[in-house]
Amino acid sequence: MNLSTRIPTAIILISIAIFGIIQGGLFFFIGISLLSFLCLHEILKMKHLYIYIPYTIFLYGILLVFLFLTQLSQQYIFWNSIPIITISIFIVLLSLFETINKKIISSQNNYIQGFTSTLKIGFSLPFFILIRNYPTGISLTLLFIIIIATVDSASYFSGKFLGKTKLSSISPNKTIEGTIGGISTTLLSSICIIWLLNLKFTPYFILTLIIIILAIYGDLHESLQKRKFKIKDSSSILPGHGGIYDRLDSYILALPITYYYYLCFL
Repeated sequence: MNLSTRIPTAIILISIAIFGIIQGGLFFFIGISLLSFLCLHEILKMKHLYIYIPYTIFLYGILLVFLFLTQLSQQYIFWNSIPIITISIFIVLLSLFETINKKIISSQNNYIQGFTSTLKIGFSLPFFILIRNYPTGISLTLLFIIIIATVDSASYFSGKFLGKTKLSSISPNKTIEGTIGGISTTLLSSICIIWLLNLKFTPYFILTLIIIILAIYGDLHESLQKRKFKIKDSSSILPGHGGIYDRLDSYILALPITYYYYLCFL
């Protein structure tokens, strides 16, 4: 990727993200909703599901319901219920299983692919809104984004300048050296942030480890799908970065687990 376009785009994205997080409310809801629909659009397009227009409309309707469920006065009764927690964790585990086994389950069934992709987005990106709505939501959301942005960027640059050993056949551009560089840089950064903000070290350090691992696997899971459909990027909407799904893949698996970890331990 060209750094002359990658870095300016990253600066713009970070600025918009910080403004949206601080602003919160309707602005943040609309922003996350837009990202969710664009992300699902890229996935459905990648999987050639637009030949089933009525079905794709149905899938967008499902996603819309999930997003609006974050705006209910009793929203946390729904999202904190045992069935929803179980489904959210199951989807994360399924994605991990597929990545480890390097195989998308039911990859030949377009209807199942579309439905599971919609559930994956619906039980992920709306958690951004839920996390932000908590009293300490601004700091937690910013910390979450900083952790993933750091591991993504540090892995990219470490791999670019030091990478020699391939991490996985799923993504030939990712290296063990880059991953180690990303993990170590993120851990050191998080320790500094935890210390500066005077947060409880152990639970936040464990949370950082969980986010890093899920971010890496989320990235690999998207690479597995792109490899299946023989494409490089989910789209070209973001100069130097690819598509919305390319930018959000590291967040998707980490979001629900971060939310429920926050509920249980923080």
